[in-house]
Order: sequence, then structure tokens, then C-alpha cells
Amino acid sequence: MSSLDQIIERFRERYDYLMHGQTRRMQVVTRVAFLALFAIFVSTIIPTMAQDNPTVDPANPSASSPADPSVSPSDSPSASPTDSPSPTSSNTPLGPLPSSTPDSITASPTPVPPHPLETQTAYVIHAPALVNIDPRASIASIPSISATGAEYSLICVSGAAIRFDALNKRVQDSLPSSTLQVAGDLSNNLRISGPTQDALGVLNSMNGLMVYADSNGLPGKALTISFVAMSAPDTSASFCGAARSATTVTFRALGLDMSSKIGPVRLKK
Repeated sequence: MSSLDQIIERFRERYDYLMHGQTRRMQVVTRVAFLALFAIFVSTIIPTMAQDNPTVDPANPSASSPADPSVSPSDSPSASPTDSPSPTSSNTPLGPLPSSTPDSITASPTPVPPHPLETQTAYVIHAPALVNIDPRASIASIPSISATGAEYSLICVSGAAIRFDALNKRVQDSLPSSTLQVAGDLSNNLRISGPTQDALGVLNSMNGLMVYADSNGLPGKALTISFVAMSAPDTSASFCGAARSATTVTFRALGLDMSSKIGPVRLKK
């Protein structure tokens, strides 16, 4: 008989003695102790075995299956660069990422200052070519002037040895507004700028433009009225040189001749 058989035989004899060879009371105690040991085994060993062998999910059997230590990471299909390329190896070009910094905001365009139009409009101007005045006059007014052309205009009035007075007479007026401007009032270089018809309204206001002679009276003197098509109102004197439409008004002395007539005189009786 081998050693294993001897051990089994001794265990069997010990078991028969414990279960049947003792008194009834000791048999009850032995059986209770055996059941307690069995209960401890069931409550301790069985849950541990369940944790070591988790239930396999039928829908995803590979999620809970332990990794095979015999398979190296290089042999795994997921490690192949040709099966699942990384996002950085994509051939699709990516656009520039939007920047959240204030520098990425598109700057508003810089407003263009008022300036003469590159293509100047040919104005239709209605103004007298001659103004008859007293030979001794040193002051006169210009009849109403009309013109049509661009939306915005710069009207330049200039002359030698004469001065111009618009709006309130003998008062240096100015209209520094965004739509209508006046500069050079009571000087020999008057400038009015704004919408064309509004600028003409200033030129013709108060019974017309008043002209003063600096010396030697007005007869023989002349003034020039030029029109500049503008992008917006502005009275800069340098813009007057861009005018392509102009008219000239000349002051002419009236002919006042004095003569005597000699003839017979009849007396009544």
C-alpha cells in the first residue's frame, strides 16, 4: 500500500470515528463544526473564485478576456500602422486653427478722406458774363447763379483786388459742419462745399454774392467761379486747382454821357 493510500485510509478512519465512534453529543458538535467550516468555505472561497473568473460578455467577448502572454505587442493587429493610422498621418490637409486672440479680428478699413473725384464732371453753369455797374461803384452784388453736376461740389470764387461776402453781409461767416462748409468769407478766395444745390444756396443767399473792391472801384475787375466734383464736402484751397468747369463774371461801367442841345426858343406874346 502506497503512502497516499495510507493517508486516505487514515482520513477515512478518522472521519468514521468523528461521525460515528463518539458519543451522540460529540457527534452533534462535530457536525456543527463541519457545517461551520463548510459555510466559511462557501462564503470566502467561492466569491474569490468568481472574481478571478469574470463572466464573458457574449456581445463583446474580447473586452473581458485576459491578454495572452504568448502574444507580443508587435504581433497584435491593432499595433499595425497600416490598419489604423494615427490622426497626424492623415493625408487630408487641415485648415488653420481659428485664433481667439484680438489680433485675429479683421480690422475695419480706414475711412478715405474727402477728395476731388478722379473724373471731374462737366458742370452746366448759368451765370452772367457781364454785370453793368456805376463807373464809380466799389460794391455790387452778383445775380443768382445755377449749376448742375456732381452730388458734392466745392465752389471756389476768386478775384484780384476784390473781396467776397456770402450769407450775412459784412460778417465773416463759417459753417463747420459735416454736410455744408464755408471758408474764406470776406477774402478774395471764397470756398463753399457741400451738396451742390445747398452750396449754391449759400452762394446766392441774401440777395446774391456781394463783391467789394479794395481800391479804384469795381469797373474793369472780374471774378472766376469754378466747380470741383468732390467725394464729400471739403473746403481745402488746394482742391480748387482740380476744377474743370468754371465761368468768369466781369464788371462793366455803365456809359453815362452828358450833352447839351441848342435850339430856337419861342416866346409867347
